[in-house]
Amino acid sequence: MNSKIINGCTTFALIGASIAGLLLVGLLTEWSPVLSEQAHPATLAFAVAFSALALRMRTCGCFVSDHGVRNRWEFGTSTVRWADIDHFEVRPSRVAPLRGSPTVMAAWLVLKDGRARHTMLWFRERKLDGLDGPASNEEHMNILPPSRFSQAYEELRKLHARHTQVG
Repeated sequence: MNSKIINGCTTFALIGASIAGLLLVGLLTEWSPVLSEQAHPATLAFAVAFSALALRMRTCGCFVSDHGVRNRWEFGTSTVRWADIDHFEVRPSRVAPLRGSPTVMAAWLVLKDGRARHTMLWFRERKLDGLDGPASNEEHMNILPPSRFSQAYEELRKLHARHTQVG
C-alpha cells in the first residue's frame, strides 16, 4: 500500500507550463520562415517530450508504504527501506532560494551509515515578500506552509517508529 504524503506540482502549474511551452514553440516558428518549414517534426517531438515531463511532474512526491519511503523526482525515483533509515532531520534544501528570499527547508532521511538523502517534503519559514493570494503559500511549487510540513514530518516519524519497532 502506497500513500502519498505530499502532492507533486498542481494541475494549474502544469497547465501553465504547457501553455508557455507551446507559445514559445509557436513564437519561434512564426519568427523564422526557414524554421517554420522544418519545425513540424521538431515541434511534435518537443510537445511529446514536454507532455511526458509534465505527466512525470504530476506524479512527483514523497510516498510511504510498508516497505519504506519513496521519493519520486522529475528524472528519477529512489526508495529507502524503513530498516535502512536511522532518523529524519530538517535541514536546508538543495532547492536554490531566490536572492533575498528565506531558505527552503526540507525533511532529510538520515541513513544508518550516516549518509543523508533529500526528500520531496519542503517548507519555507516565511512567505516571499510581494506575493499574495493563493500563490503565497507556494504549494504549486511543492513547498508547503510550515503547519502542513510539520504534520507530514510528524507522520513520517511516526511511521518510521512503527515500522522499526523490534518484536
